[in-house]
Amino acid sequence: MNIVWLKNDKHKKNFQANFIFTSLILFYILSVSTAYCVDQNEQDVFTIKNIQVYSEAHTLEDAKNTALKMGSTQALNQLLKKIITYDEVNKTHSIIGRINAYDLVASTNVEEERMTSHSYKASVDYEFDPGKIRNLLNFSGIKYTGIPVQNALLVPILHNKDNKVVIWSNDVWRNAWEAIPHNTGLMEYSLTGGDLEDVENIDPEEVMLAPYKKYDQLLKDYNSQILIIVFATELDNKLDITLRFLSLTDDYFKYITIIRHNNENENNFYKRVGYEITNRIDSARKGEKVFDNDRYYSSVLSMKFDKPNQWLEVKKSLEKIKAITQIRLLSKSAKEAEIEIIYIIAPAILSREIAYNGYSLQKEGEKIYLVKK
Repeated sequence: MNIVWLKNDKHKKNFQANFIFTSLILFYILSVSTAYCVDQNEQDVFTIKNIQVYSEAHTLEDAKNTALKMGSTQALNQLLKKIITYDEVNKTHSIIGRINAYDLVASTNVEEERMTSHSYKASVDYEFDPGKIRNLLNFSGIKYTGIPVQNALLVPILHNKDNKVVIWSNDVWRNAWEAIPHNTGLMEYSLTGGDLEDVENIDPEEVMLAPYKKYDQLLKDYNSQILIIVFATELDNKLDITLRFLSLTDDYFKYITIIRHNNENENNFYKRVGYEITNRIDSARKGEKVFDNDRYYSSVLSMKFDKPNQWLEVKKSLEKIKAITQIRLLSKSAKEAEIEIIYIIAPAILSREIAYNGYSLQKEGEKIYLVKK
């Protein structure tokens, strides 16, 4: 079946004593438990693992000390890039250059040691002291965060110029997302594998609007707390992107448009898009405003009817679609009406949702008619 895609016209309480005593005990227990959780979270955030160190010196002791100190500098650099906001990452070098990173280390875990009388090699985990790190950054006036790392399942979808919604089959698009780093700051991404189970669970034509329960098991399989769908609509020299953030407690959209540079080939453009989107998601999690919070689309549709108030029946049906924020009657005659719909998702997504709700879109000349199936 040929599907007509929507056109965007505008981008726009003595019992009491016992009770109190018991409550205090419970409060203490809960407080200790909460504090433990916070400490565990800090340990995760402020620990940098698997730093490969190596040094040679006149003695083994000197080689080991030098290697561990050099490794702490590398680990601190990684830590700062993890917790500093995106717009201040360029300040990390100046901070590291004026301090001894090893003074900020609370403990180390050393594995795979290899040593000679004058050389030392190992894989080291560095746990930094959160208080010292905060003091350093506060003194430097640099914005940072210490929230836990979040695991996200990433679903990049492309609506190409041929009006095809693709997720698994576009090699250039898919390969670009596989090539970018999947650990960015406080975000760790898993990319949907594209196997039969994923294909069965993720329908690119409904994933932007389907409820959380549909993806609950899929998220558990990937050990992820949140599903992030990147729906990119390909236009002449840019991608108009709608992101859906879906978790047990949240469901919201963000928006961004990324322009393709002159002479930038498709592969490099898609890689840049993937890199920029994943970095911006991390920045948003750190509290920066890096996406548009609101974006409204508008489309004008015509309809034909036999009963005078038939358009109200259509209006009632369309109001069930949560992405539609407003429906306006523009004109009406005895047998035809023209309406404007205002919505917050890309036209290609809404076109599919309209189809799921029992209507088709048919183009006649310059008009797009809404027809009940």
